[in-house]
Amino acid sequence: MIFSKIKAIQFQGFRGLGANTCTVQFDGNNVLIVGGNGKGKSSIADGIELFFQGAVSHLEDASSLPNVYATNDPKISIWPRSGDPSVVDIPKGGAPIWTPPGQGGFAGYPSVESFILRRNRLLAFIQARPGDRFKAFMALLGMDNLERQKEAFNEAHNEAKLELDRVQQLLQGKLEQCSLPDGDVPKSLIQGIQAASVLAVRIDLPAINSVDDIPTAIELLSPKIGGADQVLLDKVCLGLASLSPTFPPNYEEELILLEEAYSDVEQALKNSVDGEKWAIINEGISFFEKHPNENLCPLCGNGVSPVELLDDLRQREESLANLRSAQSRKRMMLARFTDALAKARDNYLEVLESCAEHFSSDGEKELWSATYAWLKHIVLEGVEQFIGDNNEAFTQFADGCQLNRSIAEKLQEKLQNEKDILEKRLDRDIVGLHVSLTMLNKHAKAIESLEEEVAAAIRFASLADRIKKTYNKAYSKSLADSLQRFKGRVLKIYNFLHEGCGEAPECKDIFITPQQGRAWLLRLGVDFLGVVDANPELFLSEGHLDSLGLAVYLAAVQEFNPKGTLLVLDDVVSSIDRDHQDRIAELLVHQFQDYQLLVTTHDERWGKILLNKADALGLKKSWKATKYGSWTPETGPTLTTLNGNWDHIQTALTEERYLTLGSLLRIVTESFMKRMIVRFQMYLPYKVDNRYTIKDLLDFSKPSESNAYYRAAKKACAENGLNNPTKLKQVLAGALMSSQNGHPALEKARAEQLVMRVFGVDNLINELSHDSPNLFDVGFGAVRDFALSLKEAEEHCLACGYCSGEPSL
Repeated sequence: MIFSKIKAIQFQGFRGLGANTCTVQFDGNNVLIVGGNGKGKSSIADGIELFFQGAVSHLEDASSLPNVYATNDPKISIWPRSGDPSVVDIPKGGAPIWTPPGQGGFAGYPSVESFILRRNRLLAFIQARPGDRFKAFMALLGMDNLERQKEAFNEAHNEAKLELDRVQQLLQGKLEQCSLPDGDVPKSLIQGIQAASVLAVRIDLPAINSVDDIPTAIELLSPKIGGADQVLLDKVCLGLASLSPTFPPNYEEELILLEEAYSDVEQALKNSVDGEKWAIINEGISFFEKHPNENLCPLCGNGVSPVELLDDLRQREESLANLRSAQSRKRMMLARFTDALAKARDNYLEVLESCAEHFSSDGEKELWSATYAWLKHIVLEGVEQFIGDNNEAFTQFADGCQLNRSIAEKLQEKLQNEKDILEKRLDRDIVGLHVSLTMLNKHAKAIESLEEEVAAAIRFASLADRIKKTYNKAYSKSLADSLQRFKGRVLKIYNFLHEGCGEAPECKDIFITPQQGRAWLLRLGVDFLGVVDANPELFLSEGHLDSLGLAVYLAAVQEFNPKGTLLVLDDVVSSIDRDHQDRIAELLVHQFQDYQLLVTTHDERWGKILLNKADALGLKKSWKATKYGSWTPETGPTLTTLNGNWDHIQTALTEERYLTLGSLLRIVTESFMKRMIVRFQMYLPYKVDNRYTIKDLLDFSKPSESNAYYRAAKKACAENGLNNPTKLKQVLAGALMSSQNGHPALEKARAEQLVMRVFGVDNLINELSHDSPNLFDVGFGAVRDFALSLKEAEEHCLACGYCSGEPSL
């Protein structure tokens, strides 16, 4: 997505920008603002942050937003290059109000942290805790939502495994009741039928091929047992089956785990001020993600900043991670326990029905019935109602289970004895087959249904596992690829800032490594002169640490911010040494042409360097420079023109002051020569440090025969009887003697005079700009002729198009 660049930003009654209006005019260009401390430069960054975020992060009290002399509430308006402005009003004591809602044509802009850099935030990424650094990086990537989705997939996978475990246990319980005479438990209904069929054939009965054959097999088996024995055997079998394998199980441990899960949730709620707001926070996130332009709260109707509020809700939701984990565990434990109690309810009823004649006393039967009644009540009313303090039902049920275990053991012992007696009186295989067939006939449909559920649960768990693994793999790959690209950008910018500045970069490589534990971390390390993965804060010098911080920030802009968006740098170069400041200027001009820059600085020298770098690339017209002069709280800053180098030269070109002009004359001379070389596409030998002297430019630049401007200058030289131009000074002579763009050519004599006065005064600039013993031998006339001739030559070349950019500042 490419955003339209900004035409203007107007601040009304806002902080240090005056009680009335202060306008920053962009006209689609970049803006440089130079001004001393306390002149209102940072108020511009504050206002932009307020417009896009609805608040200023470093100002806790909104009462500081209005200018102290303003009579109206502050207002900020931003005009796109075409169309109507978007306006934010900041009513006293109220939330910001946007017109149109949702920041108008600027909806979807990056977060302010990603395009407004202040000096005190230069090291924010480096100094951040690894967990916060990961969150910040994911937000830049736009993957913070994916992290929540990843957690949701993991929870779904865990729940799928829990469901599979539940139905497998139910199936296993049914199959255990269909045990074979040798005690083996069939693994499936088919295996149980096959084993019974083998036994049936052994006692001369037809083979059993399906569930439908079981009733016939039982009927054929009955004469071998006898009527009375069969009735007794059936009761014994049903009784043992209802008590098998061990019933009632130990629910106390499950209850303890469930109550611990509830306790964990309660503790997480206490640890989070937003604990009780869990549901509404999630609903709020969902609502504002679907309605990014909504600026009214759907609950109270008050005005809100959707971008700011959504960011705040996401941060609060993220801080509830422990609560979310506890909620998930509680949900799974509750489902598991509820299923277990439902199964227990059915088993208690089955024991009552099948073992009614075998209880030792009415008291035992009544106790069993009472426990069943409590259990039925718990399942009917819902397990969750009885957790915690209101747990009388659980207490009664648990006490009953303890007593019923001894009753169950007595019942099992009694029923097993009766079965052993029948086996001795009858054929053991006959008794075993009858028991197996009776249980298979009773539970066949339930087993078939559970086997289908198990198969479905296996498929779902497998699918959930594949989805989780696929998503995690794609997530990890996307994260790794993004980090690798980001690291490459950071290293490239860092090296650019340091290589050629007379030093070797301290940082040979950068390590930005994700690490997954209970939460994701993002570790930052450097290769410091052979010390691998070193903490940059412990090893890098202050200057290198600052430049690494700037490299990280600018790399994030290139990697993540849409083209056409703002990049606001609020006085960020003041703590960086001059050599690196020059490289920063070159970096911004050359590599950030796709963005709209707003740069503030109190260093006028660096501001001019920035403009000269743009000028050398023919990009000066894409920059608007303003100087903030005097300032009062009521009027705000006074805007003045940033005086250029020629203004200073003309002011100082007097007999009293001309000896101070060495540095300025060197700057304008080198700028003019470089811009000619760019326009004529002349070749220069490569220099690692990128530092070319005037002598380098004069002696080693080679013209390109294919360049149209060079051919015009060459033609002018030939027409005036001069040799083919092979050096820059000869190219300049040809350029001065030719006419382009309707601008007249100079006479040969005047052209040669200008070239001689500019390039024929040996060592004049060196004598003026260095601590030379011959400084006072340089005459005022020579300096005046040099300066005025250079200015005339530059103006002619600009008019004819022989020189890129505008006159040197």
